[in-house]
Amino acid sequence: MTLLTELANPWTPHDDEIETIMLSSEFKDLRQFSRASNYVFLATLAHPQFQEGLVVYKPAQGEQPLWDFPPNLYQREVAAYQLSKLLTWNIIPPTVVQPEAPHGIGSLQLFINHDPNEHYFYLQETLGLSGEINYEKSSSVKRNNPLVKLDYSFLKLAILDIIINNADRKAGHILRDQHDNIWGIDNGLSFHTERKLRTVIWDYSGLEIPPEWSTDLEKAHTFIAGSSSDRQVFSMLSESEISAMLDRMESLIKAGTLPEMFYERCVPWPLI
Repeated sequence: MTLLTELANPWTPHDDEIETIMLSSEFKDLRQFSRASNYVFLATLAHPQFQEGLVVYKPAQGEQPLWDFPPNLYQREVAAYQLSKLLTWNIIPPTVVQPEAPHGIGSLQLFINHDPNEHYFYLQETLGLSGEINYEKSSSVKRNNPLVKLDYSFLKLAILDIIINNADRKAGHILRDQHDNIWGIDNGLSFHTERKLRTVIWDYSGLEIPPEWSTDLEKAHTFIAGSSSDRQVFSMLSESEISAMLDRMESLIKAGTLPEMFYERCVPWPLI
């Protein structure tokens, strides 16, 4: 059996054509993840020009029904990526809808090269991350200091999870690639109209949102709140879900800081 640590995906999330590449490739091989609650597959795709690459395939018909979320969670995976892309934060791996997949319509998410043992808590402990960011001191070195870069990336993911109302941000849903980039995966339990935020990233509560990120949020809010044609990027969400997302975004912009833990069930289970 091939371990995740032994896999190497030659396709990169920073390729401007990666969405088109994934959608125009053929399925060559499927391997099911055994520990997933839904049917999830590691798929090898073959492209006539870009050779082979790895994606995570989540078919709609493989989802277990949930009492508090509507079906087609794969659509929320795509919506989370689209929001990350709109913000230009690039913290969710490229994710697209593939209607013509072996087990029916579902999402394809680019597989990120990573060590699955390096979850959020592991990185915190082994790297000594404190969740305390001195913006003035770190602004000039954050691009050159891997530890500062990770702190900022976790902070950015915490903000994104608040906006998408992520109900299941486990430590194992946070990956570090070989270039010290942080990626948030498994975003299907998101965008609910009711407050359902459950995350392990509470270390940055009370921190101020960097001004440039507030600008990103304001631009995204203006775009999403615009004409109905502008909302097509989130066409898989209902109008009430979009409105609730805009409300969360507006509250975050006005507050200017990340919230504190607000009730006892605001962490997922299991934590990893």
